Amino acid sequence: FRFDNLAAGDYEVRISLPAGSGPTTPTSVWRTVDLQQAPSAVEFGYQRSQNGSVNGRVFFDNDADGAFNPGADDGRGGAIVELRDTGGALQATTTTAPDGQFQFSGLISGEYVLHLAVSGSPTTLDRPVSLPFSAPYASVHYALPPTDGQQRIVVFLDENGNETPDAGEQRFGGLTVQRDDVLCGGSFTVSDDAVTNSSGVALFSAPLNTFGCTRVRPGDMPAGAVPHDPYGIVLATTAGVLWLPLEPAGTLLVQPYWDADGNGLRGSGEPLLSGIQVSVGGTQATSGAAGATFSLGGSTHSVSVQPPGNMLVGVAQPLVVSVIGGQSLALPVPLRYTGSIAGSIQASGGTATWGSLTVLLEQLDGAYLAQQAVPAGAPAYSFTQAPPGTYRLRLASVPPGWALQTQPVFAYPAGSTVGQNLTLVKLGSASGHVYLDKNGNGQRNSSDPATSAYGVTLLNNAGQALLTVTPAADGSFSFPNLTPGVLYAVTANLGNGIGAPNASVTQWSGWFSVDSSGVDVSIGVFPYAWPDDQFNVVYGTVTAGGVPVGGAEVGYYLWKDGEGCDNPSGIQRRTRTDGNGRYQLQTIVLPFDLF
Repeated sequence: FRFDNLAAGDYEVRISLPAGSGPTTPTSVWRTVDLQQAPSAVEFGYQRSQNGSVNGRVFFDNDADGAFNPGADDGRGGAIVELRDTGGALQATTTTAPDGQFQFSGLISGEYVLHLAVSGSPTTLDRPVSLPFSAPYASVHYALPPTDGQQRIVVFLDENGNETPDAGEQRFGGLTVQRDDVLCGGSFTVSDDAVTNSSGVALFSAPLNTFGCTRVRPGDMPAGAVPHDPYGIVLATTAGVLWLPLEPAGTLLVQPYWDADGNGLRGSGEPLLSGIQVSVGGTQATSGAAGATFSLGGSTHSVSVQPPGNMLVGVAQPLVVSVIGGQSLALPVPLRYTGSIAGSIQASGGTATWGSLTVLLEQLDGAYLAQQAVPAGAPAYSFTQAPPGTYRLRLASVPPGWALQTQPVFAYPAGSTVGQNLTLVKLGSASGHVYLDKNGNGQRNSSDPATSAYGVTLLNNAGQALLTVTPAADGSFSFPNLTPGVLYAVTANLGNGIGAPNASVTQWSGWFSVDSSGVDVSIGVFPYAWPDDQFNVVYGTVTAGGVPVGGAEVGYYLWKDGEGCDNPSGIQRRTRTDGNGRYQLQTIVLPFDLF
């Protein structure tokens, strides 16, 4: 080799030797070119091994694991194996021995290609082979699908969900695999069965005459695994190897609990119930201290709970849940006593700081009296087996600094379930909750959750903001130290944006004054943007002399010619301005109506 027309300087000359070559000299040399005399020649030396070899085996992979197992697989004798160079030129040819083995020896180190000539085989026939100089040896094996006319069903744990056994995925031995000559989906009638070997292969002497179904016998299912399809896998009429995947089990923990306050949400004081019968997709279990646990496949399942005679399930059945393989899911299910009076002691405008309290249930005619101690941190109570009549709920004693908002009086029909809460209100304060009025009806329903997303502003009697607070996580707020006899109001803040607010005030307690009993002033907020083709939105700001006015009531009437707003239709919808005088009013009108 030669490099011409070089400028004066120092140069590095490097060589990249082909595969299979071992250098006998350095592969990098420096030379100085000074334009006065030629530098000494650069010489690179290498050698190649003369005793390389390639061996391997051609075999029928009866257990479909890609490796030769003497107890399961059969060698393929008489197959022609060719050794070629990378350009395709034939270097040598051999024929496999009866056990499928072959070998090429005396090879020069370097790159080759092995070609297997097997008629009708789907296996990749050309395999590249590299024989490095330092260790010019290689083993190449060809795993061919069996051609003995038998059907092999491989049972494995399909951890990645591709329905194909991959390296590292567990195979199950000792399981009974069943076949049915009817397609999957109906009842399963066993035509024949076979037990899997240590490679997870169940061997059947011949395929079925028609398309059918195969499954692992239900009683043989290994721990932590469930069927990929509970109805089985469709079975082809061909011989060879077929996959029967199992998948990691997901865990569903069904937790029946006493829904003491009847709101359908499990609170900290509502206990789990033992001894309740639970059914998931036909599998039954009895709940223990933590519930009832089911191992299920990653799909949708139907759940039913059978309550005892004195209870009922508080949600529609069956419940439908989706379980993800390998993951755990807890499903609380509310149960309520039949013929009960239940509720909880709630704090309005603050956090409960009292200890144990005693709840009294008394019949107004004095014929029945019951009491129940409610410990701190578990405010739920329930009275059962009370006779029909008119009752009053109250506390035996009220904790200092609080006042009982009301002593509810109610009728209790025989066999009914009545929910009645007791609310304690902070003294000398205006307190309440902010909740999302999901249906916009201005009344809090059991499905309307508390929210802390909206600040609450205290207004004076001129509608001017005095103080703004952020509700607690449970939506509660409180304004302490208010002057008795002075009119106040509270309203939710709808934001300071330029466009329409993204919510409306639907429940507003009006103007109030505080006394020693305290005031409960809950606020309902309708938080949704107006749906297409259902609402038109009117928004704006109410001011007096240029100053925003909070707490102003804004409503709309349908317009009637000759009468204006004074028509019999009455007000259609109303809202209140927030602390910045802003409001959003959602109207239910047809296009081109005047209002």
